[in-house]
Amino acid sequence: MKWLPVTEERYYEMLGVLPPASQGPSGAFQVGEAMDHKNGRPTFASFKMEGGEYFESEEALTYREFVAEVGQPAAYYYAGCTMTLADAIKNAVDTRDPREVESVANFMRFRLGLDYNKSFAMVRKVFPQMTVAEWDELLYQADQLQ
Repeated sequence: MKWLPVTEERYYEMLGVLPPASQGPSGAFQVGEAMDHKNGRPTFASFKMEGGEYFESEEALTYREFVAEVGQPAAYYYAGCTMTLADAIKNAVDTRDPREVESVANFMRFRLGLDYNKSFAMVRKVFPQMTVAEWDELLYQADQLQ
């Protein structure tokens, strides 16, 4: 992956244009709106800092490509604030609020490009005892809001 040097001004302009889709270690982030799709996964303009210099990825990156380049994101912009994905899942399941469940499920699907099985695996990391039936019931309740 090729990273192109950018000015500090460009880096901060893109950081502020939309809430980041994800933020990695050391100031790395993905701009909050997908630019395109690659193999069915959304791609985002991606930026990072290294040694006091600023860089933009030559091409928009999927979430997985971003993680491979900069490391595991520390937080995600979700539901109007920055939190870890585990915290977002915990909040949605603990409250059993269909709107929260819908929001976190959509976030995993559309922002992170995770299919149903991978999304459920993320839920199981936070709630190891969660069954498919329980998760499906929460998703069903969320679908009834529409």
